[in-house]
Amino acid sequence: MKKELKLYWEGKVSYGLSYWVWLTLIGSIISIPAFLPDPYWDVYALQMSVYVIFLLVAKVYLIVGTWRSAEIYKKKKTKKKRKCNLGIPRSNKYSFERDSNNS
Repeated sequence: MKKELKLYWEGKVSYGLSYWVWLTLIGSIISIPAFLPDPYWDVYALQMSVYVIFLLVAKVYLIVGTWRSAEIYKKKKTKKKRKCNLGIPRSNKYSFERDSNNS
């Protein structure tokens, strides 16, 4: 478990896995206690305070790990020079329509 956490922190987990599993799924699961009704927060004030600190640290950890995975993913894509230019086909289509209307 410690090895996986270290790999995630370094961004060596795939970007899709880091976003969907770690940030979205695990981040949502650890946030569930934050939605407990107010009486729990009143009765268990100390435990909930510790939980809030844990939650903040965990969320920062999850965001940084996903950010680093995204940076590594971006570097790999730049190396392969596979950039997605969706605007080019659309602009060509409209320029052809505009030219045919002017004739």
